[in-house]
Amino acid sequence: MKKKEFYELVTKELCGVATDQELEQLWKIVANSNLQQEYQSIKDNWDEQLSEVGASTYNIHSVRQKIISGIQEVEPDFDMGVSTKSSNTFQPRQFLRIAAVITLLILSGIVLLNFSSQQQTDEAVAVVWTEKTTQPGQTSTITFHEGSTIVLNGNSSIRYPEKFDEQYREVYFNGEGYFDISTDPQHPFIVHMDGYAVKVVGTVFNINHSDPNAFEVALLEGKVLVGEDTAEDKVALNPGEQAAFDRINKRVVIEPFDPAEVMGWKDKLYVFEEEPLTSVLQKLERRYGVAFDYKKEQVSKCVLTASFDDESVWTILEAINYATGLSYQLGDGRVVQLIGKGCN
Repeated sequence: MKKKEFYELVTKELCGVATDQELEQLWKIVANSNLQQEYQSIKDNWDEQLSEVGASTYNIHSVRQKIISGIQEVEPDFDMGVSTKSSNTFQPRQFLRIAAVITLLILSGIVLLNFSSQQQTDEAVAVVWTEKTTQPGQTSTITFHEGSTIVLNGNSSIRYPEKFDEQYREVYFNGEGYFDISTDPQHPFIVHMDGYAVKVVGTVFNINHSDPNAFEVALLEGKVLVGEDTAEDKVALNPGEQAAFDRINKRVVIEPFDPAEVMGWKDKLYVFEEEPLTSVLQKLERRYGVAFDYKKEQVSKCVLTASFDDESVWTILEAINYATGLSYQLGDGRVVQLIGKGCN
């Protein structure tokens, strides 16, 4: 049910021109929706608004024609109870009732009819969506018209509207990204991720949603709320905190984090502190666009502590060889095969 339909039916009821079928339709809408309070509010103010509307309030002929045109634009068969085409006479009281309803709805902040001379459609403007995807080895920066900036890491994607709506700034995200969101308390920024969401007003944070079964949100500045889309109680993070969500077991762990270690990738800085080699290799695949070929037992016991500032993947592989004893050779395409027994 479109809300415009509700307003049209209320207008017809208060104007005294609604058919029995339309009244029954209106009552069903009100009884089976969350519009009871709004409907009652309009009804309660009806007599008060009507008493304040007199013939001197309006240029009767011009306003009458605008009301007729506006109603007939969205309801071509609408009949005010008098001739709308051939007759030059009408019932003033009937018109004043309609004028009062229009006044009431406008005072309530409701845009019901089009009183301009230009013809406009009553259908909602279709939302135009843009999708941005990065391949492994790529990064991309997106800047929105309201000042927010998102940096996508490799193998990531984001979908966003060409223009944010009047209530929320919403995007749909997968992969890893660095978010620098402009402050706007009246229009929260929401990042959707397969049933979960991060809600912010203005802040700087990182999301790593590369694993379909888990994701991490690390907050650098501001405040965010994280949780399932439908959950009323979401986890609140403070600056310097990272939340690791386990989708399978519905658990979350909050702990401090090192900004350089978590967010350094956007500046080509990689800091590893006792990090499992499997995690290191995943980050290198995303950043450098390579694919590693190895056996689980080769890397399961290996960890790496090192930092690299805009180094080539080959420099990092040499460091891995030194730390773990694993050498490498190039396969077909950009496949890198790890060779050796690995760590004991």
